[in-house]
Amino acid sequence: MSENLPLPRRDHFPILTERHLKLIDPDEPLARAYFRRGPYPANWNAFRFYGPVHARFDHHPPPAGPHPRRGIMYGAPHDQATLHTCLLELFQKTRRVNRHRHDPHFTVFRTKRSLFLLDLNSSWITSARGNSAIFSGNHDLARRWSREIYLHYRGQNAVYLNQEGERQVRSLDGLLYQSSLRPLHPCLALYERARDAIPKTPLLDIPLADSSLDRPMESLSEVGLELAGPF
Repeated sequence: MSENLPLPRRDHFPILTERHLKLIDPDEPLARAYFRRGPYPANWNAFRFYGPVHARFDHHPPPAGPHPRRGIMYGAPHDQATLHTCLLELFQKTRRVNRHRHDPHFTVFRTKRSLFLLDLNSSWITSARGNSAIFSGNHDLARRWSREIYLHYRGQNAVYLNQEGERQVRSLDGLLYQSSLRPLHPCLALYERARDAIPKTPLLDIPLADSSLDRPMESLSEVGLELAGPF
């Protein structure tokens, strides 16, 4: 039987230590897939300030609508398997990849500074009295956890203890978590606090219809996706 995710309680949230955190350095490329058109059109470097929608870690308060002070960007650390992971997240509702509808793109970039992320794969989730259902369970509950994490770890609470036990202050840039559709593959949700880390230009930004992606598209079935389209 799968676990039920309880409601988050900030009084259960522990003081952060280095074992709870993941630092992503500027030399580690990140990737994301996104739509340039459709209900929520974006650019490669855009945070979404409309929400919450269906995504797991949207930290916008309800009801759904524009929230100019809260933006979210989803992605993943880039490696040879990242394209499939990003496509699983982008097309998770239908599992059908249309390379043309809503002009989907794939982008790779390096940040201008290190990202300071709460690692939900760490012991933090146990200390906070949550569980692995935050990755795979009810999205509404996961969004509530994201909102509480975002609100809690700021100001005086944006403190962590380093290996020497010294107190350091650093607001969280977002969350590191594992894909519910592709376990053990990391994903990330960046809060708008990370906007100053996004570069002016990406390493790569191409449409899914680009011929350079033909070969990886041929192996979509290996991750439970199928090719749809062309429109």
